[in-house]
Amino acid sequence: MRRFSQGFFVIVFGVGLGLSGHADSPRSAAEIRNGGVVIKVAAYSDARTKLAQMVGKAGGEFESVKTISHENGRLSGRFLVSVPKAQLDGLTDEVRTLGTLFSETASKLNAALELEGLERTALRLGKHRQWLEGLSKRNGLRARDALYIRDRIAATESEIDTVRLEQSRLRSGLGKAKVHITLFEPYSRTEMETPGGTSWQDRMRTQVMNAGKQFAWNALGFLLSAVQFLLVALPVWLLGRFLWGRFGARAWQSFRGMGGSGGTGGSGDS
Repeated sequence: MRRFSQGFFVIVFGVGLGLSGHADSPRSAAEIRNGGVVIKVAAYSDARTKLAQMVGKAGGEFESVKTISHENGRLSGRFLVSVPKAQLDGLTDEVRTLGTLFSETASKLNAALELEGLERTALRLGKHRQWLEGLSKRNGLRARDALYIRDRIAATESEIDTVRLEQSRLRSGLGKAKVHITLFEPYSRTEMETPGGTSWQDRMRTQVMNAGKQFAWNALGFLLSAVQFLLVALPVWLLGRFLWGRFGARAWQSFRGMGGSGGTGGSGDS
């Protein structure tokens, strides 16, 4: 009897340990985990092939894939991968081996709190809809009021549908994790050089020198325009001043004298 009780204790205790070791805690089961990895790879095509193998091995799938071909032939791509939550860390570790880690992000969302808040919102909207439906059944409503109430009921039902969709999205994501993966090829030496073999430092230096030359030419053009203006305007001004001093002052005095004499003669005749 004693031996049976010991054996029974060992079996029960072992089963309990097994269940506790495999069952997720309520907190971890209600978490939605997301991640992001940016990797610099030597060859994009090879890295993409390896990534597809890694995702398939982890039991995941590609939700979106976007490959970008740059002007110089360099390739880069963005991938949104959905993978079982338990495989997220393993997949991320494997993706790091594709090249040089450029950046990495991770986030967790407590879905239990989100679902609880959405459920409260849905219940509140449901009560509001029932209240509106009660108003619509009252006698003596004007046609305008009845139409307004029907519009409010339709709007409330649309809000309820939106809340239910969000709840469904959160529940479906409890067992999955999403990873945003970016792969890009590095800038090659040929991209940093012109066809003549000039490095980008030399190109930058040339551009600065060209800008300085252009500024100098513009300044010289402005100075030449100013000199031309002075060469034309200054003689004209000097000539005008000479003529005024020579003839203009005398003519003005004669005009004033004629006016004075005419005024004096008129007063004598009267």
